[in-house]
Amino acid sequence: MVPVRQRGQVALVMVIGLLVLAVGMYTTYSIGRTIYAKVKLQNAADAVAYSTAVREARAMNFAAF
Repeated sequence: MVPVRQRGQVALVMVIGLLVLAVGMYTTYSIGRTIYAKVKLQNAADAVAYSTAVREARAMNFAAF
């Protein structure tokens, strides 16, 4: 049987381990949300650039004829 004092030490190690795990999970979640927002913003910027280029190309084609 394990002495009572050692059980408390194991509980402390478990609490510290769970805390480290929780911080790691939160960091991963936060980074994921940041990357998602950046990709969404980049897609919007790409769509604006593409639509502007198409509009300019159509205007140039119209002016050429």
